[in-house]
Amino acid sequence: MSLPIQKSQKQVRIFRLTAACMLLSICLATPARVSADAGAVSRMSGGQAAKAISGSAIKPQVAAAVSPYAPVLTTFNIEGKQLKALAYSADGTLLVQLMPIARAMGYTVEDQAGTGDLTLSKPRRVIKLTLYNSSYSVNGLTSSAKTPFVRAGSTYVPLRQLATMSGYDIVLKGKNSYLLHSRPENELTISASGELAVTTEPYSFSIRYPVLSGSAHKEGIDKINHFLQNKAEGWKTQAEQELAQAWAAHPNKDKIIDYAHILPYGLQVEWTIAYNEKGLLSLYADTYQYMGESKQDKSIRYSWTFDLATGEELSLQQLAGNNPNYQTQINQYINLKIASGEAGSFAPLQFPGIETSSTGWYLLDGRIVVYVQQVAAHFIHDGIFEMRIPLSRISETEN
Repeated sequence: MSLPIQKSQKQVRIFRLTAACMLLSICLATPARVSADAGAVSRMSGGQAAKAISGSAIKPQVAAAVSPYAPVLTTFNIEGKQLKALAYSADGTLLVQLMPIARAMGYTVEDQAGTGDLTLSKPRRVIKLTLYNSSYSVNGLTSSAKTPFVRAGSTYVPLRQLATMSGYDIVLKGKNSYLLHSRPENELTISASGELAVTTEPYSFSIRYPVLSGSAHKEGIDKINHFLQNKAEGWKTQAEQELAQAWAAHPNKDKIIDYAHILPYGLQVEWTIAYNEKGLLSLYADTYQYMGESKQDKSIRYSWTFDLATGEELSLQQLAGNNPNYQTQINQYINLKIASGEAGSFAPLQFPGIETSSTGWYLLDGRIVVYVQQVAAHFIHDGIFEMRIPLSRISETEN
């Protein structure tokens, strides 16, 4: 399914120019593309999956209990270990001191002085960050996050993003008090493939895709690996063709300025492992294809949910316990949330309908996340509209 993400060319170019200036003036190294992990695999039917997932713990949003921009000593309980660290709220995001939190999670932290590179390592998981850089990698799979930075000699990172990268749930226990506990992930390792590289000027890009290993269900994960490889190779081939055509049609080839080799054409793919529990794997890829000045840039999200034992892609109806009315119930639920104002100020005026050309879904924390990405007048938010729905709301047992 091809779904266009709203993202203006102006924003993309501002980002490129900003990144180029940072590279030239600050000389921060781009983080190496590294890893993602996972964890117990069991075969289950669609109905069983719905019951198992809907019983998962649902993590509440992390409320920013600290004063805006003022560091406050905050209590964290991480797997039974209690510690205190400074934290503060900035623009609705809770930021915490990296070192004490990461070490309590079991990481060894390597800080390469003078480069801004940070590496958090423990068995089956390696996270790489760079100060003042929005890219990070988990076992080689790159994605975007709010930038880590230094304040008063301490490195700060967003708590929610660190927890998500590390496989932790967060519970707000009281003012300035949080409980963090690890999720029971499948017995599985997810790491990055080798590079699929293209080096034909004026476009030069490389992409990676997830590779699964370490599971008892070899046949199932081999099937998933083959599927993901084919997807990535297809994106690469298509991008080469479209970028070559866009470059041929460019009216001002001789006026293109190359800032630190950040070219106006290319392809970027960011991966997110959204759910990796109870024998299921749900993930999505955000692809960004930069088309120069001759055509509009393309941003598309793709998502899949697999049964690890069989390697089969699961349908939304299967996850709804084969409820024949699942589409109606999803559409009604989201439209009611929009009408009541609970969907947020940037929601569409009306949900276009699940499993249409502009919608997709993935699993997260015992819920399905339905997303809409569409360029239309009533979508005024730059990004993807998402709505979380408990599986219990659409399972057959509700009828």
